[in-house]
Amino acid sequence: MSNLLGEKFTILTQNTLTISSRNATGVEVWEVKEIINEEKVKCELLNTNMSMYSGGYSREFYTELVERYLKK
Repeated sequence: MSNLLGEKFTILTQNTLTISSRNATGVEVWEVKEIINEEKVKCELLNTNMSMYSGGYSREFYTELVERYLKK
């Protein structure tokens, strides 16, 4: 596992409901804030067009998934 701490990645979701329109592309920008263990990291949502949540909203991701998003 590489050091992912501080890495930022983007998740795109097609045909979703956003704040401003329907059937749009949803965008979420996440930053790795904490390494939990070899398999999981805790990330903070930095920005999104799908909800009012950003800055302070956190979620756990599998390390493998984050690494795949970083390669895109």
